[in-house]
Amino acid sequence: ILSLVGEGATAVVYRARDLKLNRVVALKVLLAQSRPATQQRFLQEAVAAAQLHHPNIMSIFDQDEDDGVQFLVVEYIEGTPLESM
Repeated sequence: ILSLVGEGATAVVYRARDLKLNRVVALKVLLAQSRPATQQRFLQEAVAAAQLHHPNIMSIFDQDEDDGVQFLVVEYIEGTPLESM
């Protein structure tokens, strides 16, 4: 993990380095206290986004779980946060 990108009600996003492929990625980590319905939506988001291929949609590289904590590994896109626009 290189730095914190942002936090929301259900997840935290970090800028991270994929050590296997030597690239910068975004790591979206679902908060541990999330409800089962939120966990299900998190997985549905990954499946839906993985089916899409468009220059304006981030690519999903992986979805996994570590010690009960679910996370997504997605394309890191450099830019200005939307809330600052």
